[in-house]
Amino acid sequence: MKCSSLASVRSLRWVLILWVLSDITGAQIRTVSAQCPDAQQVYVQMNKTTGGNDLNQTIRQLLTLQQTVEKCRIGNDSVRSKLLHVLGRTYWYSGNLSLGLAYTRQAIAINSRRSPTSKMANLTHSYYNSGRILFDQMRYPQALLMFDSCILVARRYPAKYASGADAYARKSHLYSLLGDYDQALRSAELGYNMAQLAGDGSLMVKNIIQQAQSLLEVQKYAPAQAALLKALDVAQAVNARDQIIAIYTQLADVSIGLGLRQKVLNYYKLAYNVSLEDNNRTGSAQTLTNMGVYYRSVLHNNQEAIRLYQDALRFADDPFVRLRILNNIGYASWQQRYHANALNYYQQALCAGPIRFTNRHVVINPDPQAIQLVANKENLLSLIQDKADTWLDWGKTTGQRSHLQHALETYQLADQMIDFMRWEHTGTGSKLYWRQKTRGLYERAIETCYRLGDTEQAYRFFEKSRAAMLSDKLNELGAHEKLTPAQLTQEDGFRQRLTDLQTQLGAAKPDTKAYNETRLQLSAEQERFDGFVKQLEQSNPAYYRYKYDNTTRSLADVQHWLGEQSASLVSYFVGDSALYVLGVTNGRAQLLRQPVAAYQKTAGEFRRLLSDPAALNRQFSRYQALAFALYRQLLAPLKLPEGRVVVSPDGFFLPFEGLSQRSDAPDWLVNHYAFSYAYSAGLLLKERPPTTPDQAFFGMAPVAFRAGLSPLAGSDAVLRQIGEQVGSATLLTGGAATRRAFREQAPHARIIQLFTHADAGTQPGTGAAGKTESDEPVLYFADSTLRLSEITGDTPFQAELLVLSACKTGVGVNQQGEGVFSLARGFAAVGVPSVLTTLWSVDNKATYRLTELFYKHLTDGYPKDVALQRAKGDFLKTASRAEQLPTNWAGLILVGNADPLPTPTRWPYVAGGSLLLAGIGWATQRRRKNGQKEVHMS
Repeated sequence: MKCSSLASVRSLRWVLILWVLSDITGAQIRTVSAQCPDAQQVYVQMNKTTGGNDLNQTIRQLLTLQQTVEKCRIGNDSVRSKLLHVLGRTYWYSGNLSLGLAYTRQAIAINSRRSPTSKMANLTHSYYNSGRILFDQMRYPQALLMFDSCILVARRYPAKYASGADAYARKSHLYSLLGDYDQALRSAELGYNMAQLAGDGSLMVKNIIQQAQSLLEVQKYAPAQAALLKALDVAQAVNARDQIIAIYTQLADVSIGLGLRQKVLNYYKLAYNVSLEDNNRTGSAQTLTNMGVYYRSVLHNNQEAIRLYQDALRFADDPFVRLRILNNIGYASWQQRYHANALNYYQQALCAGPIRFTNRHVVINPDPQAIQLVANKENLLSLIQDKADTWLDWGKTTGQRSHLQHALETYQLADQMIDFMRWEHTGTGSKLYWRQKTRGLYERAIETCYRLGDTEQAYRFFEKSRAAMLSDKLNELGAHEKLTPAQLTQEDGFRQRLTDLQTQLGAAKPDTKAYNETRLQLSAEQERFDGFVKQLEQSNPAYYRYKYDNTTRSLADVQHWLGEQSASLVSYFVGDSALYVLGVTNGRAQLLRQPVAAYQKTAGEFRRLLSDPAALNRQFSRYQALAFALYRQLLAPLKLPEGRVVVSPDGFFLPFEGLSQRSDAPDWLVNHYAFSYAYSAGLLLKERPPTTPDQAFFGMAPVAFRAGLSPLAGSDAVLRQIGEQVGSATLLTGGAATRRAFREQAPHARIIQLFTHADAGTQPGTGAAGKTESDEPVLYFADSTLRLSEITGDTPFQAELLVLSACKTGVGVNQQGEGVFSLARGFAAVGVPSVLTTLWSVDNKATYRLTELFYKHLTDGYPKDVALQRAKGDFLKTASRAEQLPTNWAGLILVGNADPLPTPTRWPYVAGGSLLLAGIGWATQRRRKNGQKEVHMS
């Protein structure tokens, strides 16, 4: 994200919002009587002590009072805890965060005893202050836990609802700083509900401002505008001047997004005038910088933009404010091609930030660990990215290799920051948002590697640019294996309670008392679960290491692995300006740059023809030309040896089997290469936790469907034939093949067979806080459906190979920067290492025959990719002219691990087995097994 982008305008708002949320008050100093007071007298004297401006004197007076309490052995817990709380708060205000936190924790310990003289309700303020202090110490996970604790206590006491609402606003603010907009929006909405219950208009406005901020960050302008106008009415009614400034600033941002240019400067001027009237220096700096970005990026007036930035520096007292302003000046200089000047401003910005970095030499970057401790990583990432982009542009302009090397080093730092941010995000929508947002950074990093001829680093950026969320999910599954039985039971309990509350919330009418109460309960349970996970991360080092493993296997490791597999790797990155092709064998690695526009046009038409048999038949010569053109662009320049090839695509799968080495006649690549596909090379090399399946084979054939789909006649007979081949099988056919049966039994089987219908879903819109709302991919069962999101929430699967004999199971919505969210990927996310899947609506007869041939070669001991290649070759030898069209055979592909089955003998002797989905044509019955169990319901 560019610091000059509209998002950078918003990021300056954080300091203002943080200032608006401040609740610091003064203190008055009084002397304490040396005599032994009673509890009530201590309380009165304590209240008189606070209120002055000399915090050090206040601390001395409070410590004297504390000594009196201890000497006189006053046992009233509520008074003692209050005294400790006030001491902690005063130390915090004085800047001594460690003592502030220590005394506040003592207050928490006393009130947590639940003695007759303690007050549980007072925990709200101590938890809240602990969260604030931890935030100032940049200990953000712990701060979130304290705000959660504050909210949990506040819910029990109506008089404390306001404190809970304030804690929600703090949580939302912190989540926004971390870039987790899903959680930020959820916290602000719950905070608004609690503020309503408290009848506190100011807190309602604070939480609405946080809601609008989250919506703005993901470009949901219309709902953000509605929320802000609502907040403005309330803020004006209570004369909340600081909040009015923030609202005007956000309304200007909304107007930019909605294209309402006439309103933009008007809102900025209103915000600036209020800031000047109130001597609000932060508000003045923010507004002037926002106006500068608007002049540069929208009105294209660089000179006026820089003037406004320089003016804003006069008001910039906060480090992050100065960082953002200097970054914007640097960016404006870069746009004018003053590269050296721009880099100097970037370095000043880094030194101005709160990361204790002081080196003014432009070739030096901060330590990643220092950046990891900062909350507002979005600001720093924007700055680091701008610095890298400027080095790259300067290197391209001058041809200086040293400039390109500095660009590479800076992109490496930015990539580390992206890892830090990814770990801090919990919502899927936020993760997807950031994967898309950082997409351009990886493209320019790969371009830098291309210009330097550095294939090692190019491979690393290829890997880091894709399927990171899938890798994280698999890390979580591996970490799950590190938990004790008691922890697993506790985790299962949390998940069940969350599911029950979500069901209750869905059944309740919105904006009713029951709805709000259930929502609060759901939030509380979610917060308890988040706390449970955070505690696991702190107390279980093995769990933590596995969950946050971001190791990228080196290119040398991959080459060694390819040598053992006798295979090659081809990886692709489809950027905005170029298509990058990385070819790797055991002996060499090469990086190519190709025109991207031609590729996208050719690939799009190629895929459309493949998915439409009638069109393909009519336009076969056109298809032949497209297949040859793609071969020439994607594979031919690499000169890979014939044999096994792993393809790591960028986005949609393109069936390489259907490409041709000739333009005048079919010479399909399936005749020369055995292809398999991978979400990333690193995932293929990742060790899979050991599995302990309860059953060898589990198969389902619903035959008929309540959803009104056409029946799959004969599929139950096929299932029985398969069961006879593999033995010890559980077969569910007809009405017994239900969604519930699949969810309960499939995760525990080594061999799974699904013979059903599927739907790939449709292109989504974007919901609140970037959350994807779509008609997602689904599998059909006899009674109902199973959605992709429900698969990824299941327990780990034990299967070694999954074959989905259903239409479009390998396609779905392409989430840029992360990949296609298909049914195949959904099963990969729950631990299935190999999936045989389809890329379009398949022909039953051809698919059945191909699957039969696939298993014939698989059980002969061939690797899965070679078995599929041989199956397609055998099919083409006997297929009719019509059946030889690629639409009949090219769309069945193998995704994931292509190793042979563990025991490459015959099915009757395979104890562990693998997933078998065979066709109606399976006729070679090797041996009938005992133990087959079939359940059928008509």
